[in-house]
Amino acid sequence: CAQLRAMSTRHAYFLSNRAHKRANARYDIAMGTNKAEMSSFGLRVGKAICAEMGMRHMSGRELARGIGRGETYVRERIVYKKEWSLNDLEKICRLWHTSPEALLNRYRE
Repeated sequence: CAQLRAMSTRHAYFLSNRAHKRANARYDIAMGTNKAEMSSFGLRVGKAICAEMGMRHMSGRELARGIGRGETYVRERIVYKKEWSLNDLEKICRLWHTSPEALLNRYRE
């Protein structure tokens, strides 16, 4: 398994992006992953933020700049890999001139 990870990283420049992802996926299956699942509240917050970004025609780059975070940090949350922190939610709501309650109520499931 260590050889698989070494191969996938050492020869990454030979692999296409898709092949690199497949190699990493094979490693994760072989070694197992320890990812925590998102809570239902975290998923609701993420969906509300993504929906509001769409309504405002705002890109992830613009949101990252607006809240003082990196693009990768924001991207991981937009694709639901990780949850938004309450601090992030507060910054986003301040940026959009709304409250967290109003944002979440606007996009109730």
